[in-house]
Amino acid sequence: MELVFTADFHANFLGGSAAIVALERARSCGSLTLDTGDFLAEGFVSSRIAPPSLESLQNQLFDALCPGNHGFGQAIRSPQALCCNLHASTGPGCASWRIEERDGLRIGLTGIIGLGAFSAISLSERQGWSASEPHGALNEACRQMRIKGVDQIIVLSHSGFEEDIALAKNAPNVTAILSGHCHSPNMVHREGTILIAKAPELGAGIARLKLDAYGVRSLDVMFFAPEEAATADSVVLAPIADALVQVQKEAQEVLGLQTASRLSRNRDREAQLVDLVKTISQIHGGKRILINRHVFRELPTGPELTQLAIHTFIPFDNEIVEVVIPARKLATDFSALEREWVLDAGPAAGVDGTHFLTTDYLAQNLFGLMPGAYRSLGQLRKVVTDILTIWDHQLPPKV
Repeated sequence: MELVFTADFHANFLGGSAAIVALERARSCGSLTLDTGDFLAEGFVSSRIAPPSLESLQNQLFDALCPGNHGFGQAIRSPQALCCNLHASTGPGCASWRIEERDGLRIGLTGIIGLGAFSAISLSERQGWSASEPHGALNEACRQMRIKGVDQIIVLSHSGFEEDIALAKNAPNVTAILSGHCHSPNMVHREGTILIAKAPELGAGIARLKLDAYGVRSLDVMFFAPEEAATADSVVLAPIADALVQVQKEAQEVLGLQTASRLSRNRDREAQLVDLVKTISQIHGGKRILINRHVFRELPTGPELTQLAIHTFIPFDNEIVEVVIPARKLATDFSALEREWVLDAGPAAGVDGTHFLTTDYLAQNLFGLMPGAYRSLGQLRKVVTDILTIWDHQLPPKV
């Protein structure tokens, strides 16, 4: 039997429509279609099309999905949602697991949300929900499914690739963990007999997993070129086709001409990101800056910077903020996360615990600060747009 899955799609229905068509075709042919979280929300399209339309689309595409930290409310309302370590204080909550039968195989499906991902959900959206320790919850879900009689167990995880490797070390009853919340180049790993696999993010493609009674037969990861996007071929996208046409027009709006040689596919990506982060630091007085490198995605290297290009480059609505952190805590967090974050070692401003710059996301989820405990300096996407472009009055007149 075949499983087809996606990860961190973030409502990229413009560039990712080829992935949507592939999901539709796979489901119509009897494949199980699965998502590992963040299918909706925090995307250029989702902020411009009414949520009920997108939720209906989500429910038509998938047999099962794991709630993620983005679009949590939209995912948790889905009848396809599965998560064994999410608990509601009132009401029925979320299904822990489900058994699907295909081609004579009984497949146990369950979901896990990492504690870090859960803490990244806004307080208002996760009100009434709690997340328990993943390892114990997963082992209990597996025990229950084994009692019911399953051939294989598949875990949909929104935890991060490294977290899923750790999860696999203590999950002997699992066949495969399909990973989300990764935002990293890692795609596949084998931990003993357990496969950890991730699909391409942001609608860039899909992954196909084939199973038999003995376990995983094969894994194929498919990437789609942007020109393969074809909303006309999608039945699921038909109800929002007119809205997508309008969004597409807005997406092509030119914000400015890119500053010469600022970004280039011919230069090292990491060096360009560090240079960009240093520029943000210089704009704000040369303070030290800490930004998650995975906030930045595909480099916008064309001569014109469009709405879609900047949203593709920076898909999340992070703000640049100024914080004050005690020196001991700052040093501990930097040493633990040195390889994961882009650091600009400016003047010693950040080292002694005085003011430095980061994003509101990291201020809350890395340093534990509440809104109001830091000062906003503007939206990251707007700051980067200003850096990358020559202003509107220098654009050629519209015809």
